[in-house]
Amino acid sequence: MSATPPPPGGSGPGSPPPGGFPPAGPPPGGQPPSAPPPGGPPPGGPPPGSPPPPGSGDGGPPRWDVPEPNTSDGHPNGIALGALLTGIGALVFSVVGILVIPLLIAIPGGLVAIGLGIAGRRRANRGADRGGQAIGGVVTGVLALLISGLWLAGIFVFGGQFLDVFGDDIQEFERCVEETGDEEECQRRFEDQVERQLEDLFGSGPQDG
Repeated sequence: MSATPPPPGGSGPGSPPPGGFPPAGPPPGGQPPSAPPPGGPPPGGPPPGSPPPPGSGDGGPPRWDVPEPNTSDGHPNGIALGALLTGIGALVFSVVGILVIPLLIAIPGGLVAIGLGIAGRRRANRGADRGGQAIGGVVTGVLALLISGLWLAGIFVFGGQFLDVFGDDIQEFERCVEETGDEEECQRRFEDQVERQLEDLFGSGPQDG
């Protein structure tokens, strides 16, 4: 009985596939190539030029000592600070307004402080800083005007009363100086007349004996 010839194409076990090239086998050493883990970086690290992983500025672990950037949208408001400083200065001059001359600074300073405070408050409403300082400038400016007004009212009232009481004596002093030319004698007479007027207004002092 004769042997059966092999089928065409060499489909038997151990036969090479069509084309004459044997299938690829494992590399020398018997270990198959390892595949990268799912979602991890490719073997050998990230490719050159790739960004660092999240949470690190230089590819290292996350750093917590780096301050966060300031995201405030506030803007400088120097007008508010100027209003506060001007109002404080005007208030100080108004307190010593009994000397009259400081009132020449206190009244204009109070007006300027109010104007700057209103402008600074409007800027604060649009997102600028120092809104409280703008209000402080308005308040101190108003107080400076009120105190200055009280001083002026007192000066006019008491000044008018002084002229009503001592007006004739002042005119007599001026005539005495023009007629005699002796200012010291006229001043002595004027002082005597003022003293008598004060005694008439407030009563005489305690009598001796």
